[in-house]
Amino acid sequence: MRLRAPARRPRLSRVEEPTEPGEGPLPSRSPKPRPPRGEGDEARRPRPGRRLLAVAVAVLALLLVARLSGLADRSPEVLVGELRALVLSWGAGGALLFVVLFAVGELLQIPGLVFVAAAVLSYGRLHGGLLAYFAGLVSVSVSFAVFRALGGAALADLERPWLRKVLGRLRERPVRTIATLRAVLLLSPPLNAALALSRVRFRDYLAGSALGLLPPVAGFVLLFERCLLWLGWAL
Repeated sequence: MRLRAPARRPRLSRVEEPTEPGEGPLPSRSPKPRPPRGEGDEARRPRPGRRLLAVAVAVLALLLVARLSGLADRSPEVLVGELRALVLSWGAGGALLFVVLFAVGELLQIPGLVFVAAAVLSYGRLHGGLLAYFAGLVSVSVSFAVFRALGGAALADLERPWLRKVLGRLRERPVRTIATLRAVLLLSPPLNAALALSRVRFRDYLAGSALGLLPPVAGFVLLFERCLLWLGWAL
């Protein structure tokens, strides 16, 4: 006599499983529809006008600091002399101090050539020129980081045809465009801010700045005395 295996009870689906006596099946929970990607981000993202206003307030604050500290009233010759004396007084740590002061001075709108001249007078053409070139790259990088943090890509979000045309060229050939601008405008703080407020990547910004700063800094160092005469600086 063969024994029959007990028949398997069919499994109840999750919806059909009873909870307690007298209660019906649990209702199925349908997932809530998610909003399309990007809509919430656009709503939370600050408007370009507000970000540009934040940048303008920061620039005015920096200019006010430069004015109250007396830096804005001093001639380039005085600034070069004071910077040189301060750096040399620090001994071996003077080079590090120079890099920090260069970055701060760039934010305070102090001309970059003031720092290049101070480096050459403090450490000579070779070492001073190399230090000035490296510190210049650090200073424009710090400015980029500050303005990008404050304003994001505010210029890229503006609906201006001429601005989109300019930024389109920057997007197509970022390194070449930035290198050309650097070779002409050198360590210009407004250039740092404008590039930071675009969608250019930092690595392209740094590469273009490194290529663009090399010829003018090298030329200024090699023709140091003639450049000082041309600028009218009596050092």
